[in-house]
Amino acid sequence: MAIVIFLLGASSGLPIFFVVEKFEDLGQPITTLIAFGCAALAVGLAIAVVSTLWLIPRFLGRAAASLEGVASELIVASQAYVSGKNDVAIAHMGEMLKAGAAWYAKVRTRQFAATSAVGLIVGFGGVVGAALIFTQNALLRRQTDLLALQNKRLEHQILSSEAQRRSAYSTELFAILKDVSDEKPANNNGKIPPELVSRIIVLTRSARPYWYIDVTDNDLDRSQRPLSPERGQLLQGLIESKVDTSLLKEADFSSADLSQARLNGAKFDGLNLLGAEFSLAELREATFRDAELTTANFRYGKLEGADFAGAQLERAVFKHTRLSRANFRSANLGNTSFLDAYLLRAMFDIGLRYACFDQAMVATMATNGDEYPSGLARPLEGYGEVNDGALVRLKRSPLFTPDDPQDCSPPRRQSPP
Repeated sequence: MAIVIFLLGASSGLPIFFVVEKFEDLGQPITTLIAFGCAALAVGLAIAVVSTLWLIPRFLGRAAASLEGVASELIVASQAYVSGKNDVAIAHMGEMLKAGAAWYAKVRTRQFAATSAVGLIVGFGGVVGAALIFTQNALLRRQTDLLALQNKRLEHQILSSEAQRRSAYSTELFAILKDVSDEKPANNNGKIPPELVSRIIVLTRSARPYWYIDVTDNDLDRSQRPLSPERGQLLQGLIESKVDTSLLKEADFSSADLSQARLNGAKFDGLNLLGAEFSLAELREATFRDAELTTANFRYGKLEGADFAGAQLERAVFKHTRLSRANFRSANLGNTSFLDAYLLRAMFDIGLRYACFDQAMVATMATNGDEYPSGLARPLEGYGEVNDGALVRLKRSPLFTPDDPQDCSPPRRQSPP
């Protein structure tokens, strides 16, 4: 019997577990409890049916007896034996044994039923406890998700309050742009009054970078890094108003957010654009001569023909940027990343030792390399060339290991084994 119960439990345990887990994932604790109870009752019913209809009839037949019947057969057998009727005594002894076995089976069956009922009740209590634990786990998981959402919204609230605190600069920003427009710098070689220049400088030094909420894919998230949208808006407005940017060299446009800006032909010469954000910007033929562009981000930008002569571009990122005909002569390119950049006819001369050119496009197959960037050694130390359709790319040598493959940090020479 113990073996049968074990087999029944082992065969039904796994399906019951998956069913309960499914209900738990759906967040239905009452349904989970009912499923557990039904499963336990079903197992108990199966044991009772198997015991009643198969086990007892198979081994003991359908005999039924009482204790009085057993005693009566024993008395008759004893009397027959005393009278010398051995055959009769043996026959009654056989009937007595058969009746005794039937009586014992009936008693044990009742004991088994009672014991099984008690065990089923106790087991059902344990099942209920397990169901409550599963329900508790589901509720705790839901509570954890709600806490995570609450933390995210609290972060958004903090960022919103910071943005609102900084919104006071917007009034001065628009006032400056209005005064600049009234001066009509396009008709005066880009000149504006010195007091207006001073106001611009003060505003750029006050509008410090901060974290803000960025809307991406219909979701709210924190910006990738602290930036200053006010500095970016101010600089873009001044350039579009044709202001001579050489007047703004004392202004602080570091961490300015100019992502997705369209400023083709703009002049950023000599400006402080440390850590500025130019991702997805269109800056064809723009000039950045002698500008401070350390850690600036130009990812996915369009900068064909841009002039970076003499600029500080240490740790700047030009990942996936179109830089054909761009001028990098005399620029500081320490740790600069040109990962997967388009460099046909670009111009270089110094500071290339620590720049990264992995996967950069440097020529086309059709012209036999005539568009290869000037000033860039061929072959370039630490890189090989691979054909990618109609283009020729640079590929980092296995002897060079990047510190950060995502941003393509400068290679570190590794001794061959």
